[in-house]
Amino acid sequence: MANQWYGPYETVSGKYPSLIAIRLSGIEYAFRSHQSMSRVHGRMIVRDSPHAERPVLLNHAPLYGCCMERSVLGSIPEIADSAFVSELAYAVGDVTVGERSSLWPFVCLRGDGGPIIVGSETNVQEFSMLHGATIGDGVTIGHNVIIDYATVEDDSLIGMSSTIQRDAIVESNCLVAAGSLVTEGQTISEGHLAYGAPAETRPIEDAHLEELARVQELYVNHAEIYKEAGLE
Repeated sequence: MANQWYGPYETVSGKYPSLIAIRLSGIEYAFRSHQSMSRVHGRMIVRDSPHAERPVLLNHAPLYGCCMERSVLGSIPEIADSAFVSELAYAVGDVTVGERSSLWPFVCLRGDGGPIIVGSETNVQEFSMLHGATIGDGVTIGHNVIIDYATVEDDSLIGMSSTIQRDAIVESNCLVAAGSLVTEGQTISEGHLAYGAPAETRPIEDAHLEELARVQELYVNHAEIYKEAGLE
């Protein structure tokens, strides 16, 4: 069933460059293009299908049926159409999410002190927080992870309840074990396992690399299933 919002609306011209904005009962919504804009008619906005673009609420708390993508400091999240973003995820400000990536319930991406970039086919799982983070392609961010002004490169996995501190770099094909602390400015070299708090490292094993690929593919498939079910 399509999601609906009722009330008189008017267009908002020139206020949000490169966006189409309307005001509905004092609440402002934005769409990125006429082609992807949800249908507007009479006294309501309707998503024509689960794949129609979600309106982004600009100046009001989110309503039921709308994920929490919000504007701050002149920036609005840019989410690829093929990405899955749970209706209970929160993305605000200078946030970019790539193709076929996924943000799961209770994830927070807060782009108010620098950009957050999430690459393609990357998953950020429940209760994780990204602030000023750069995340590559094919990355898995497990449950309850904190990444604060740090970088995770392609095809790596950050285990549950880990913390990646400011200016740290996790290079490609790495596994950060659950509960680990990658300290400020630390670099985890390509193809290494990091474990402990503070993190120590050793070369990764082939079995770990296989598990990284399996989990990453699993979440790409999960995202497609949830997106087709309209759970955004």
